[in-house]
Amino acid sequence: MGLFLETVLSGVTVGMLYGLLSFAMVVLYKATATVNFAQGMMGTAAAFVALTVMVEFGVPVGVAIIVGLLFSTFLGVLTFYGVIRPKPSAGKTNVIIRTLALSLVLAAFVDRFRGAGQPFQFPQLLSSGGFSLFGVQINYSLIQTFAVAGVLLGCFSLFFRYTRAGLLTRAMAESRETVRLLGVRSDRLFAVAWGISSFLAAIVSLLSANRVYVSTFMLEGYLLYAFTAAIAFGLTSLTGAVVGGICAGLLSNVVATYFGPDAANLVIFAALIAVLVIRPQGIFGERRVHRV
Repeated sequence: MGLFLETVLSGVTVGMLYGLLSFAMVVLYKATATVNFAQGMMGTAAAFVALTVMVEFGVPVGVAIIVGLLFSTFLGVLTFYGVIRPKPSAGKTNVIIRTLALSLVLAAFVDRFRGAGQPFQFPQLLSSGGFSLFGVQINYSLIQTFAVAGVLLGCFSLFFRYTRAGLLTRAMAESRETVRLLGVRSDRLFAVAWGISSFLAAIVSLLSANRVYVSTFMLEGYLLYAFTAAIAFGLTSLTGAVVGGICAGLLSNVVATYFGPDAANLVIFAALIAVLVIRPQGIFGERRVHRV
């Protein structure tokens, strides 16, 4: 019983990280109708920047983390203006392929300049040790990860609910033409969405750096499960993104503990197929009715 409860706690915690990454995907999709396949590499780039700043320039860990987060946010904005914005008439498929190509470019860039010696150990950001509660071992790092992810999700939920920029970003998802008629510059809102999305990916990479170490494809598994959560629970639902991430983390952790990692992948992706067959728009997704 103790092992099961520890597995559940660990699964919920890693699920919060999946939820953060999934939340970032949904934010971007709701605002721009774009699925970003470079999400993982954008977060990974932030971890490498933070690590390089620490190693090469000897700056404190806290400063390096801030530099990494600022870099990631800037990278998101730059991606919109330099990669996504040009030739919008090319179509959604063309834009999605651009994000896939960007992911490959970033991976090649990281391998070219920081490929030797991977994986790298990142400084301990979270407290080590833990305590026992009713026979269940609880690590401080799990609590801290859960708290950071929870606070960020709460803050961004409030941002999209109560701030002008957040409300306009949500409105863009419903009717871009209406927002344009109000005199709002949609490009700025798109840039904000890309910046937020990349920032959240960087948070996930930094929080998971001690668990998976810093390497070119450190977020590959996270991205795969986050995509699964976002699609299964609805690409249009911020709540669904978080709930889906937690469910993916919980289910994968329990199955992997008792039946192995391969079984976890099998169950997760089989569940995704089942959800899409039964409810194509996702569990929390909205069914769109097209009037003729």
